[in-house]
Amino acid sequence: MVRTQISLTEEMHAWLRQRSRSDDVSMSEIVRRALARMRSEVDDRRVAALSVLGAFVADRDDVSDNHDEILARVYSGEDE
Repeated sequence: MVRTQISLTEEMHAWLRQRSRSDDVSMSEIVRRALARMRSEVDDRRVAALSVLGAFVADRDDVSDNHDEILARVYSGEDE
C-alpha cells in the first residue's frame, strides 16, 4: 500500500473518527472502501454509457458528421 495524506474539514474528520469507532475499523479502511465504491460507480456508469454505442440505427447517414447541427435543430423545435 501507498501511504498518503489528505486534508479533511473538522466535520468530515469527526464523522470519520466516529464511524471508525462504531464500525471497529480504521479511518484509512473507511476511506479505502469509499474510494473503491466511488470507483466502481464511475466504472459502472462508463460501461453503461459505452454499451449503447451502435445500439441504434439512424434514419440518415450523416449523423456522425453533423450531430451538433442536428441536435441544435431538434432542441430548437425546427426539426419537428
